[in-house]
Amino acid sequence: MTSLDKKDKINGLLQLAKIHREQFDERRRTEWKLVYVILAFYIGLITTKITAQIGGNNADIGMLKYLLGTILIVLAIGGIWYLKEIHKANHKNKSFAKNAENAVRNLIRGVPPNLDIFTYVEKKIWEDWSFEGQVTLLMVLAIGSAIIIAYI
Repeated sequence: MTSLDKKDKINGLLQLAKIHREQFDERRRTEWKLVYVILAFYIGLITTKITAQIGGNNADIGMLKYLLGTILIVLAIGGIWYLKEIHKANHKNKSFAKNAENAVRNLIRGVPPNLDIFTYVEKKIWEDWSFEGQVTLLMVLAIGSAIIIAYI
């Protein structure tokens, strides 16, 4: 292997690592925006319900409250499914970036690198503390919002 070949491989691997880190960062921002939008929706509904009660508007919305509660739960489940897919993609990006960085390290050390960087070990998504926290937060607020809308 010539010096130029080694340099080109290192630059290519570093570029791949950079791309995957950037994709991970962008997806992480999207992930939190999704969580914030859903939470803001729940809090907005609760605020609207409480404000209507304080203002003396006790109109009974009947069966509509159960439909709205169902929509809140479905929204939470849909959000959780989407978050699960985001977390899985994040794990792939982190693995690919780390594999490329490890290959660079091995090239620099003169050790034959594993250039098959697009391999990863499937991660159990429910073991991710961040995902568990997001799921818990979304479900608690969805159920709490549904209860508040239905019974207050």
